[in-house]
Amino acid sequence: MAYNDVVEPSDGEGAVGRWGDALIPEVDQLYSQNRNAFPFDVPSGENRVIWVDVFVPTTVGSGVFADSLTLSANGTSTQVAVTLEVLNLTIPATSSLRSAFYLNYQSGSDDSICRAHTGTNNCGGDATLRRTLYSMYSRLALDNRTTLANGSGLRADQNPANYLTAEWENLIEGPTIRGTGAVPAGAKWRLGNAQATTVSQYAYRDWHCRTACANAWEAEATEAGQDFSNKFVWYGCDEPNDSATEWATCAPFANEAKTAWNRPSMVTATIGQLNARAGPAGMPDTGILVPPINRIHDKPGQLLAGDQRPTYNAFLGTPGRELWLYASCLSHGCGGDTFGSPISYWDGWPGYAVDAPAVQSRAMSWMAWRYDATGELYWSVNARLDSAFSSGGLFESGANGDGTLFAPGTVANIGGTNAIPLETVRLKRIRDGREDYELMKWLDGHGRGADVDAVVDTAFPTAYSATSVKDGTGSASLLSARDSLLALARSELGAETTADVAFSSDRDGNLELYTMEDDGGVQTRLTDDPAADRFPAWSPDGQRIAWTRGSDLWVMAADGTSPVNLSEGIADTLSKPAWSKDGSQLVFVRRTGGHDEIWRMNADGGGIAAVVTFAAAGANSYDPTVNASDVVFYSQAGDLYRVNLSGTGRTPVLTGATVDEVPDLGNGGKRMAFSRSNNGATPYDVFTSRLDGTDRHNLTATSAGGAGVNDLHASFSPDDLRLVFVSFVGGDAEIWRIGADGLGAGALTSNTAGDMDPDWRTMSPPTPAYPCLTNPPGPPHGFGDVAAGAYYSDSVAWLVSSGITSGVGPGMFGPSQQVTRAQMAAFLWKVVCSPTPAQRHTFGDVSTNAYYDQAVSWLVGAGVTGGTGPETYSPAQPVTRGQMATFLWKLAGSPPPSQTNSFGDVSPSAYYSQAVSWLTEAQITSGVAPGMFGPNLKLNRWQMAVFLDRYAN
Repeated sequence: MAYNDVVEPSDGEGAVGRWGDALIPEVDQLYSQNRNAFPFDVPSGENRVIWVDVFVPTTVGSGVFADSLTLSANGTSTQVAVTLEVLNLTIPATSSLRSAFYLNYQSGSDDSICRAHTGTNNCGGDATLRRTLYSMYSRLALDNRTTLANGSGLRADQNPANYLTAEWENLIEGPTIRGTGAVPAGAKWRLGNAQATTVSQYAYRDWHCRTACANAWEAEATEAGQDFSNKFVWYGCDEPNDSATEWATCAPFANEAKTAWNRPSMVTATIGQLNARAGPAGMPDTGILVPPINRIHDKPGQLLAGDQRPTYNAFLGTPGRELWLYASCLSHGCGGDTFGSPISYWDGWPGYAVDAPAVQSRAMSWMAWRYDATGELYWSVNARLDSAFSSGGLFESGANGDGTLFAPGTVANIGGTNAIPLETVRLKRIRDGREDYELMKWLDGHGRGADVDAVVDTAFPTAYSATSVKDGTGSASLLSARDSLLALARSELGAETTADVAFSSDRDGNLELYTMEDDGGVQTRLTDDPAADRFPAWSPDGQRIAWTRGSDLWVMAADGTSPVNLSEGIADTLSKPAWSKDGSQLVFVRRTGGHDEIWRMNADGGGIAAVVTFAAAGANSYDPTVNASDVVFYSQAGDLYRVNLSGTGRTPVLTGATVDEVPDLGNGGKRMAFSRSNNGATPYDVFTSRLDGTDRHNLTATSAGGAGVNDLHASFSPDDLRLVFVSFVGGDAEIWRIGADGLGAGALTSNTAGDMDPDWRTMSPPTPAYPCLTNPPGPPHGFGDVAAGAYYSDSVAWLVSSGITSGVGPGMFGPSQQVTRAQMAAFLWKVVCSPTPAQRHTFGDVSTNAYYDQAVSWLVGAGVTGGTGPETYSPAQPVTRGQMATFLWKLAGSPPPSQTNSFGDVSPSAYYSQAVSWLTEAQITSGVAPGMFGPNLKLNRWQMAVFLDRYAN
């Protein structure tokens, strides 16, 4: 590690002295050359730090591994014990949190990368050397889960046509945008398939990208088979603040670029500034709004004091818009200008100064989760690159290192024979924050979003909570919060159960049916027949399999015994069976009269009847699947439709230019998966969406085969948290598994045969305890303050469709508002279908015309509550987690838990102790952190929505 001399502190949290920052590798990963990291001297009275990265390949199994490092000095040595725990989960190579970190290269006179490596502004006139350096910096950023959005080195007015075509493809687009190839050849990148999440160009000044430039970007970004247009963003205005002049200056150029090529325009401003100035200035629609982190939740006494995140909900209500965040020089004072604030104001803000508390470089990913942002912007990464090793050489805009996240690894200062970029400790901490974020995403995808929120909100209750107390390993540290996330992951991994996947394979030269465990283990052959066996479908109770043999439909026991031909004597070809949810009928494709139609029959044969005929649909119909209400979803000429099992009510779900096929419905009745191709011109990817086709997510765009091969035919796991699908990566069909969040993709089969048609074994859903409640949740909730991607969005939709709530006002759910005892009574009463109370309560503080009057009466009669006193219910009092546990436990009939909970903050003598134990066993909650339930914490409405959803469903 190289040390930087800080001669002026960044702010009140900084300090002068020597700070370790640039990381010199022992052997670099680009050229595999020995560098001069070792040996090194440690001056008397000082210390030195060695940074060790451990990269765990996806092929390594879970477990605890122990080894040691040997440190030698002055003829002696010592052993440092190292213990590594590997969990059975995989995070994606490409960050789920988008980013646009910018290089500050604008013209030929300020190329700090060239100056740092060659001493000239143009790399001595060697354009290929310059482009290679930019490629390496961009690719090294991706290895740290960060995107340099303008990492090609193009000026603000340039486009890919300013490159030689081969150099653009081989140095920039391939390795840094699409994740293919390596620069230099043979480079050992840790994240081999990492891709840029954002590509950007400036568009707010007359010397930025204008019409011809924009047209050239569009032409390059939309090339067949190499389309990266979904990554492209116009930088539409930079910090116009509240200046009408600045907004008006940006507007014509932002409009010109967006008119030439209609891609999202990104603006760094607050929602108040956007609402006040964008319209009068004539700005184009802002697709990505990026306020500084200070303005999303400012300190007391400031204009934007308190959490401002709810004020962005209306903006985000328009589909396609995003909220990002950025850390600016406002994190440390911008050169000593305190803007009228005391020096202590600058404490605790996330940022990237060398001499700041370590947590501040890692905190932005946590802030993105805390404030529901989907990306991070930062400018810039190379401002003081050419003076990075000089005393005080990293000082920029009032801070040390802010604006410079790399260091130049020249032959003169690190050895070897080729120059390389060097990572810094701060860049590594950004990467660590991104990995924290991926762990949060994984947990959220496994139903632990509320628990993640509790951990994050506790660690960072405000945007300025990144103080030095978060450093180290104490109970208030970020590492302690991360340990809480890991404990949740261990709990979730321990709770995963094996379920069988049925599939077809020609591994013996003929298509037969097989089953395997959901990790690819114990693959068992079920059939052995000369005819082709395909399209296995598990019955709802998991005891039988229907499938196609040749041109007939068959059913057998789950172990392959007792096969029965259901369609013997029917001349037409029958295929692709799907079960009705009670297991009494099969829906299938019938090839008749040269057309594909949807038909049904009894599960024991007979009772055959048409559901969708060619005459009625005017097109071929195929790929049926059935939901819990016996509604059939199916493909029709590349579109998705739904129809009642009786054949009535045929309705389009997804129609348009894309080809959407092979639907599969989640077992919870909330999501569906399907295979999509761009009008048949591109390979298929696996998508998921709501049952109405909204809230679509491409799961395999960067996983499995990615954009280059077919990924299709998905099937949900019993808990809807994972899917199996077919991927043609490597050229042949294999079965893969992936999380419902698009994470953790991995192959379950790997051979030279074709493995296809996977179906994940499911069990019959339980009969609803309360028939008035809906499942699935129905249409979207329509609340502007509940983002479609929020983990509690489906729970809120369920509450609305079940008639439990209509929100706190038009278009508002009020997710952050605390739940009162009055609201709690109404919620619980409606969950049990609003029964009529036998008699009225006797509480003097509940009036007869109160909306919750009957609810309270029924709860008292049912023994769920006795109030807060002999004559008081305290309807306005907020509900705590301890009270919530007791309410739900008593509502369930006070079932005795099988064991005592292990929460350290729940006394065995507490009135809610048994209730908490039962809630834990029922998997309604796992606490707010390892060993902590938080019984005295107040409930918010979004938390209550999740608890009620888990309780009822």
